[in-house]
Amino acid sequence: MRPNVPIVWDSTLSLSSITVPPTPLLNSPFISDGTSTAIWNSQLIPLPRCKNEERAKNFDCELVDKCSCYPAETQANCHCKDLNISAWMSDLRHNLPLLFSSLSFRRNEDGQVMAFIPSMTTAEIILTVQDHFNTYVIFDDTFCAIKNTTLTGCYKCAKGAQTLVICASSRRT
Repeated sequence: MRPNVPIVWDSTLSLSSITVPPTPLLNSPFISDGTSTAIWNSQLIPLPRCKNEERAKNFDCELVDKCSCYPAETQANCHCKDLNISAWMSDLRHNLPLLFSSLSFRRNEDGQVMAFIPSMTTAEIILTVQDHFNTYVIFDDTFCAIKNTTLTGCYKCAKGAQTLVICASSRRT
């Protein structure tokens, strides 16, 4: 199904929208050497920044350095942050494919980074039925009581936390 493209049988089924949960990892930068691709730490700025592969081959890149300099008597003393991109690329924790609890990153055949979100996405589907039928609305006003419980894990991490929630209904359902 594609958004807003109806599928017609005896009734019409249309996918109206797909909603992806807020996923900060989708804003992650990636680096590639043409063969391997790795997720990059957004706090670190690689020294050469190239807009595309062609510019990198022609050395048409922007050089950004992380140096702090201060004056001395007859010279300036500078300390520059050295980024070992090769070590970062060879670390398996950064290389694609990457699996997280909420999503995974892989490269397709063209070398593009693809994100897969296997759960927590929602879809709105519109069903149009061209027939006569009777419908009933049943409203049940029961209450569900949930006792306090504890979280285990890391609630601020991408992996998340876990808990067991038990609901006790006010009536038998």
